[in-house]
This record gives sequence, structure tokens and C-alpha cells, in this order.
Amino acid sequence: MEKLGEMVGGVITEEVIWDCTTCRACQQACPVYIEHIDKIIDMRRNLTMEKSRFPEAVREALKSLNTRGHPYRGTNATRTTWTEGLQIDTVTDAKEIDILYWVGCSAALDDRNMKVATACPYCLTMLEDGLKAKQVEEKIRAKDPSELLAETLEISKA
Repeated sequence: MEKLGEMVGGVITEEVIWDCTTCRACQQACPVYIEHIDKIIDMRRNLTMEKSRFPEAVREALKSLNTRGHPYRGTNATRTTWTEGLQIDTVTDAKEIDILYWVGCSAALDDRNMKVATACPYCLTMLEDGLKAKQVEEKIRAKDPSELLAETLEISKA
């Protein structure tokens, strides 16, 4: 039997490994029930953990996490920019909290998603008790980029 050589780079390209969205649609449609998604995730894990190779977009997101505390580059927004013009108490200001609205990176820092972040409190304030939001300038905490990526890959596997 002939030795195939290295799987990633030899048999399958790194680009193909990273282009897979892990949606499992092809796996469900496969007439012979080939389950390859877990293998693709393992190949990604090997590339990142053993060889420290990943796409430039991932590299940029991890660099931004390290310097800015969030994965977005080029944004001037802060964690609380989306609250401007809204009357939302912070957790520290509130004596009692009925609803806690946590806004993550995507909604707090992306201009398009900020519209959703501001629309949700508007709807919630229609409730009798109002809304208290956690308004804190926080950074994402990660022990190291490879651990963050490994955890991300593990979540996408589930």
C-alpha cells in the first residue's frame, strides 16, 4: 500500500478545510452516510494547535482580541455606544433588576447589529417593569489565542 503523505496540504488543501461551514448539510444528503465533519474539525484543530496555521481572518481577530479586547477591527464603537440616546440603567445603578439584557460583541460593536441592540430594549421597555442593562466596558477574556480557537472549534462541533 502506497503511503499517502500528509493529509492536510497533500490530499486536501488548507483552504478546503477552512471553507467548510460545518453545517452538516452534505453529510445529511450523502447517500452512503459518510460522516466527515468531525474529521474536518480534527484537521482544523491539528492545524491550529500543532502547526499554528490558520486563516488570516482568524489571525486578525485574535490580534484584535489581544489589543482591543474584542474581535472587530476598524470600529470606533465601544461596548456602550449602542446605549446612546436610550434611558437604560446600568446594573450598578439599579436597585432591583427584572430583566437583564446582555449585549455581546456583535451587537455592541457592529454598526448594522447596533440597530438590533437598540430595538430590543425599545420593545422591552414597553413591558411594565422596564429594563436594566449591564453597561460595562468589558473585554473578552481568553487565556491564550490557541485555547480560544480550540474552544470555538469544539463549540462548532456540537
